[in-house]
Amino acid sequence: MAEPSAPVPTTPITDLSKLRGKTIYYIPISSDVPAFAITAAAMKTALATVGVKLNVCSGNFNPSQFVSCVNQATGAGAAAIVTDAIPFQLTASALKAASAKGIGVVVTDQNVTAGRPTGPNIAYISGNNQQYQIAQDWIIANSDGKADVLELEATDSPTSAAATAQYALPEITQYCPGCKTTLLKFSSSNEQDLPSMISAALLKNPDIDYISPQYDQYVSYVIQGIQQASATSRVQMAASAAALSGLQDVASSSSTVKAEVADNQVYNGWIDADEAMRMALGEAAVTYSIPIRLFTSANIGSIQLTNAALASGAWFGSTSYQQQFETLWGVK
Repeated sequence: MAEPSAPVPTTPITDLSKLRGKTIYYIPISSDVPAFAITAAAMKTALATVGVKLNVCSGNFNPSQFVSCVNQATGAGAAAIVTDAIPFQLTASALKAASAKGIGVVVTDQNVTAGRPTGPNIAYISGNNQQYQIAQDWIIANSDGKADVLELEATDSPTSAAATAQYALPEITQYCPGCKTTLLKFSSSNEQDLPSMISAALLKNPDIDYISPQYDQYVSYVIQGIQQASATSRVQMAASAAALSGLQDVASSSSTVKAEVADNQVYNGWIDADEAMRMALGEAAVTYSIPIRLFTSANIGSIQLTNAALASGAWFGSTSYQQQFETLWGVK
């Protein structure tokens, strides 16, 4: 719950002058998701310090568009390509083709699993899976180890499925023998049915008193389902990948959203820029630790709930890591 640290690699990048004037492509699963817009803006700022341009190509939640964006970047002779939250299984051939042409590739927000494209200029930055565990930790603590939890699992990608299956459920199983869980799986194709699915689950099991909606983007659907089941007074919620609206819910005493875990999307933009430049120059990949922070009524008053604060990364404390990256890159 405290302000997290934002570590910066110690290995410098050499010959950054070779990238001046070149372009790096950022391909998020969709630019309409606020978190990715923040990452893109941070990348643009970071890359501009060393004279590198950024081009954003939105995947629009469309697998064919994912591939089209990668091919567009390859055809344009990009210095590097960064994909965000896009299952690499859907773009593997296109990414391999880009890598073969000497274009650096960075796959972010995806778990590193077997069968992934590999090469000397291909790197992976996994999302911070600890956030899913922390959401469960809050549920365990807040319920005194007696929670009856409805766990949601988005099945659209291996990473979202793993968030529940490999992190959330094992956490609550290990540390809360007195807790009960019910798993509700869904996909983007039936996302609009979530309110009725949530309502049905709550009516079927009136003992459910906590819901873990996995990602903040599903919170509004869950709230509708809770209201349909007339369960507002009994159910509390803890979500991950917090957005501004989610933290505003946490700040409201009347909301069922009591805890949200946020990861620093501004920091993500700087590390994406750093790794992309390393891949573009054929240098070794480095590792990063993405800052995350749990927000509840106990600390939500310590931050400003504004778009400006979100976009600046101020929710996570000091932004001195940006100057440290510039020093690492020889800018300062």
